[in-house]
Amino acid sequence: MARRSPLRRVVLVGSLAAGLLAALGALPATSAAAPAAGARLGGAAAKPLRIMPLGDSITYGIGSLTVDGYREQLRRRLVAAHLGVDFVGSQAAGSGPDRENEGHPGWTIQQIAARAGRWLAAERPDVVLLQIGTNDMARRVDVAGAPARLSALIDQIRAARPAAQIFVAKIPSATVPGYQARITAFNAAIPRLVAGKGPRVHLVDQSSIDGIDLRDSVHPHDFGYAKMAFNWYLALRKVYGATAPVWPRGTDPYRATTAHRCLLTKVPIPGGGKRNRIDCAWTYLRPVTSTVDGVTRTRQVWQVRRTVVEKYRAVDVPAHDAYLVTRVKRADGTYVIKRIKVHVAATYVTRTRRVTRWVAY
Repeated sequence: MARRSPLRRVVLVGSLAAGLLAALGALPATSAAAPAAGARLGGAAAKPLRIMPLGDSITYGIGSLTVDGYREQLRRRLVAAHLGVDFVGSQAAGSGPDRENEGHPGWTIQQIAARAGRWLAAERPDVVLLQIGTNDMARRVDVAGAPARLSALIDQIRAARPAAQIFVAKIPSATVPGYQARITAFNAAIPRLVAGKGPRVHLVDQSSIDGIDLRDSVHPHDFGYAKMAFNWYLALRKVYGATAPVWPRGTDPYRATTAHRCLLTKVPIPGGGKRNRIDCAWTYLRPVTSTVDGVTRTRQVWQVRRTVVEKYRAVDVPAHDAYLVTRVKRADGTYVIKRIKVHVAATYVTRTRRVTRWVAY
């Protein structure tokens, strides 16, 4: 069977993923009465805000079914706020109407810094959404010096675009303990770093994207990206909310009780080796009650309906009465045959069956 190209896969899954995200409530509905992306409320024509998403593979959208990442969800929120926006960058990814970005999979802080001047001069962004450092932490690239490199990159952007608003993100968490320890240390340095950069540089905390919001050990899936989009949106709202009379908070994905999540797994292939497979499922936040040391507690747990194989005991031979035939010696030395009634306990065997149950995701 011929393999589908990545672009064709994006086209095939685009409608499905957008429908799933809309069902989640992560994407605000775009009103027919809302102005076009290049206009502000009131009908007055205005140049759209030029936004440069700048960073690595998470900015590009790896992990998203449509490779839109957070960008399309953020765009829809901003349009709902009647803010004209235009994403800019030398890269293009995703299935939305505004695909430009400056996300470079696998790149480190230093690699971004080496090209940033060229991109900033060409694209002239009014806003920079900077999220970088994941690959420095993953590949242990001078981990201790990473905050200083990030600081220098922010200064570089400020010098190139003095009027731009720069939003600097704490990077998402990871599922690998050693890797997470490096991320934690890096993220801890960012607030103090940002605080010294002036009023046009803002902190955005994306470190809450972790655990089951990751498709693999690094990249979010679309529900994780919905949270990222919400965090960027709230940060932009603080800066631009006064310029748009209608700036809704929108649906909060952190309060969702239903989410569509995808997980990257490795499955064996004939002849040896393994291949990647994406397993997606609807997950539900459900109450789970447990008793520990006599104390009963109920907590909310993300669960999914799964078909599982379980063992169970089945009766092989039911309990029954039986008769034991025996010879009994009498007082005169002769024998007589007697039947003695005895109870035979049931015997069991272990079997397996497939059942559908709620299990933790």
